[in-house]
Amino acid sequence: MNGFKNPGYPFVVIAWDDAKVVNDETKIEDIHDSPTTLFYTTGWLIKSNDKGLWVAAEWAPDDHTWRTITSVPRGWIREMTEFNLSKKRKKKEKGAAVVAETVAPISVREPEKADAGHG
Repeated sequence: MNGFKNPGYPFVVIAWDDAKVVNDETKIEDIHDSPTTLFYTTGWLIKSNDKGLWVAAEWAPDDHTWRTITSVPRGWIREMTEFNLSKKRKKKEKGAAVVAETVAPISVREPEKADAGHG
């Protein structure tokens, strides 16, 4: 990856809740209490608005196209962490302990807005 060029978009990991689907015959007592499943999606955050986030897992730098794009509604997101891909790591000295680089989560939920005239 010596020739890697950062496309200029943040690289993120998103923890989010997706709807569960059961395709087999199931008894009511076997249904789990949680109607969602936790997923982690990684990739470049290529679009974000008040409705959701779009994360692309693949990028073709030669023609500037994206592939394997996941869209996640903003309200389904638990947490998002951004990673810096342009920073070069220092070589580990022989016998040195591995130290994990920590990154602070980014808030992706919009503040609750009061619905004027309702409620």
